[in-house]
Amino acid sequence: MKKFIRIKLIIFLFCAMGCGDWVDVEPENAVTFANYFKTEQDAQAVLYNMHYQLRTLANTYSYYGELVSDRSLSNASSIMMCEWSYPYAVLDAADLILDNLYRFPLSDDVLRPYELQAYFAKGIAYFNLASNWGDAPIINNRLDYEKVGRSSARYVLAEAEKWALKAMDLPKYEDLEIGNVNIRKQYASKGAAATLLAKIYAWQASVFGETSCWAKAEAYCDTVIDGHAGNYALASDPDAVCENVLKGESDEGIWELYVNQANGEGAFRYFTWMTREFSDLVAGFPVVITSSPNASKTYFTPKDTILKYYDAADKRRDAYFYAVNSDSVFVKNVNGESVADTIREGGEVLHAYDNTKIANVFIRKFRHMYYTRDNTSVGWNFNAVDGNTILFRLADVILLRAECRARQGNRNGAIADLNTIRRRAYGDENHGFPNEDDVLKGLDQNLQFAIYREREKELYLEGHRFLDARRMGNDYVRRLHPVWSIMTDSDIADGGFYFAIMGLSYVNNDLLEQNVYWKRKMQ
Repeated sequence: MKKFIRIKLIIFLFCAMGCGDWVDVEPENAVTFANYFKTEQDAQAVLYNMHYQLRTLANTYSYYGELVSDRSLSNASSIMMCEWSYPYAVLDAADLILDNLYRFPLSDDVLRPYELQAYFAKGIAYFNLASNWGDAPIINNRLDYEKVGRSSARYVLAEAEKWALKAMDLPKYEDLEIGNVNIRKQYASKGAAATLLAKIYAWQASVFGETSCWAKAEAYCDTVIDGHAGNYALASDPDAVCENVLKGESDEGIWELYVNQANGEGAFRYFTWMTREFSDLVAGFPVVITSSPNASKTYFTPKDTILKYYDAADKRRDAYFYAVNSDSVFVKNVNGESVADTIREGGEVLHAYDNTKIANVFIRKFRHMYYTRDNTSVGWNFNAVDGNTILFRLADVILLRAECRARQGNRNGAIADLNTIRRRAYGDENHGFPNEDDVLKGLDQNLQFAIYREREKELYLEGHRFLDARRMGNDYVRRLHPVWSIMTDSDIADGGFYFAIMGLSYVNNDLLEQNVYWKRKMQ
């Protein structure tokens, strides 16, 4: 598999440069992999390849417990199976940079930004492996074709820590320069590296029980929140989160996967690229103007769940979702355009729907859609979601610090962070912890659980919930889906909360073994 990836990469590198660049330099039969690395344009080509691979790393199972489909146990053998070729493609692309820097006839100052980007990519890839698969092979030399078995999850996490610490030498985002590359928040910065380290140490403290690491995680959260790793700021309100933060390149965003559908640049989310398939899975009415309220969705959120989680004063409820508490939904013609509304007046009613009979909520957290039209179509055709995939943002880090503080007994500090997010969510100072809704739901007696619930509400559908539940403990994961609800502590110790090894991973490598749980399930 690695040879196949490498062959594709060489082809990509040559194509990325363009034919004209090579014709005038040297004859085709003299071009080899070793003498390719000559100019900064060549360095940019391998950097672009690495960042293309990074776009595949968004969590692919984050809707479990948020969105539902087949909740039966018959679905148990499929929801935790996913290729680890994606993080290994990132590692291969990063090592291609690191292993060949010495070949470039360029100064260390010119090459250093490429080196630091590769460090971060290796850190995030190994953290992806440690948290999703647990035990995994550690690749020490990309040019060594020796077979490699699985290292323990603790060693894989330590590998992630090693590279993330190296990436802390990255500049702040506002100071980031890489040749003539057009800098976007997909390129790693000191803030991204600090956030990654905070997540690594929080995982080490919770999943592996090394509780002294909560202080390390908090310290890296401090680095981001206090402005030592860059200038980040919360958006003004939940609508601004949807309109600006989730579009991408905002002051709240720390690390994102760049999406520009018009240029054919997408990113992976929820088992699919953010194309029309994403709408079929998640998005729809009223954000997608061509969708119907009655259109079926592969994955959905029950309306009762949202009414239970978000109290009426929480502005995120009406920002993230549409018409949650309305009896009717109308599609109207207003000045020649089709618009959705919850009242009949103010335009020609084209369709009317009884919203009390629609059990699923309409998601409008992701509002930026890409439409196309051609000569054969009438009107616009929905093509794709057109917002960046936001992996790290400031609200996430603030709530992570609240968790770190609560775990260490710093109740006042944890409440202060929790209330920072609530202040924006409610738009006032009157809903701090513990508020009336906390008391009603019993959250006033459990600050740590209240922070977990706040993360669920704030970061809905952004890819955090499963890993958040893992940090909270086994019983929290068991609540997310029936497949996990029946797992014993022994099943979990045997690897039941990790992905199974799938696909071509076993080809030509008899040292790889499935973890105990999945080996038992697949026999």
